[in-house]
Amino acid sequence: MKNTLFFIICFIIGSGLSWAQNPEINNDDDVTELDLIEAEIQQKPTGESSDGSVAKVEKSKTSIFKKDIEVVDDLVTLENWSQLAIIHPRFQPKYRRFQAFLGGGASLNNPWFLEVSAGLRGVYHFSDLWGIELGHFSFSGAHTQMTKELEAQLNVQVTSLIRARSYLGAHFYFAPIYGKMSWFNRRIIPYDVYFTVGLGQTQLEVPASQVASTMHIGAGQIFAITRNLGLRWDITVNFFFAQSPAQVEKTQTQMVLMSLGISYFFPEVRKR
Repeated sequence: MKNTLFFIICFIIGSGLSWAQNPEINNDDDVTELDLIEAEIQQKPTGESSDGSVAKVEKSKTSIFKKDIEVVDDLVTLENWSQLAIIHPRFQPKYRRFQAFLGGGASLNNPWFLEVSAGLRGVYHFSDLWGIELGHFSFSGAHTQMTKELEAQLNVQVTSLIRARSYLGAHFYFAPIYGKMSWFNRRIIPYDVYFTVGLGQTQLEVPASQVASTMHIGAGQIFAITRNLGLRWDITVNFFFAQSPAQVEKTQTQMVLMSLGISYFFPEVRKR
């Protein structure tokens, strides 16, 4: 009898301890919180509750947004992992904007003269992809070391070689490639890759007073400094036919020019 009573008492005490250690029974607050979280996750976007009734979705009084994002400067108010900001893919938009370019360049394929140029171009962008460009280049230069040695040692005169004085032309502007690059892990620089093709006229210095019809092709990049300012460089090739005093007939001449300068875009665009 004593043994039976002892086992009954031990069973009751063990059952009580097991009940006290059971989280599903003891932790009522935790169970309630888990149920609320589960109900929140399973809630439909329209606010429909489990019984089919439509619940009114009220805006939280404590918003995670410090302020509404209206301009780029407001992005500094973003809190980590609490907001998402959508940034326009083109940092420097060109739709219905003018581009004014001023820069200099040098000829890459003339072994007789070290030719440099000053260029002025204007582009009207119908869209971020297409545009029309007017360009003017003025050329000047001096004899290279090879030319000086020929004149000094062999008495060879090179004054009859074809030289350009200026170029004026109209080109189609096409920018199908847009990208971004990292500058030593310090900042992101957006850029455009563009191509130009068009026709123009080359004013020749030798032979004097000749004007040659010219075909123009080119390719280059614009690195955005701001929304209105960019660093532009390109390589252009001008093809034209001309006849020097030492030639019997006209021959084709290619002038390869590399240019570098600054582009300014206007009118200004509103920050997004």
